[in-house]
Amino acid sequence: MTHLLAFTLLYDPITAIYPGLSAYWLWLVLPLAAAISVVYKGTRVEHLKDLTLQAGIMTVQLILVMVLAAALLALWYWGYVHLVGPMPK
Repeated sequence: MTHLLAFTLLYDPITAIYPGLSAYWLWLVLPLAAAISVVYKGTRVEHLKDLTLQAGIMTVQLILVMVLAAALLALWYWGYVHLVGPMPK
């Protein structure tokens, strides 16, 4: 059993508390993007009836930008490994 008082936030991974989370942690980006969009658009829209549509559009934009950034970083790393060689150990 894990003692919560022994958990140090910046040194221990979240999987120390939730061991099964390591396979699914990336899926937590979806509700994070939705929550950020709702909070941000909640302060920006003029009419509350537009909140759902605007937050949905922003959520999709955030996820697409994250996917694009991940693809570009993966492509950069692939190019680095194949052109320069593997990173030294």
